[in-house]
Amino acid sequence: MVGVRVRALLSLAAGALLLSLVSDAVGHGGGEGAGLLRLGAMLSVPVALALVLCGALSGRQAPNWFDR
Repeated sequence: MVGVRVRALLSLAAGALLLSLVSDAVGHGGGEGAGLLRLGAMLSVPVALALVLCGALSGRQAPNWFDR
């Protein structure tokens, strides 16, 4: 499950970087057509946080409810 954690961290970093770049472009007047990029960046951050949560919980053993 190390791959999930690495992918989550890379996705979070890419989303934050993309959001920063789009915000800078809009702030300096060069943001025409940046709406779709901003949407992608804003969606990638919660997805990355969900992957971080899945990676953190992947080390735990699930309860065995069927062997009672």
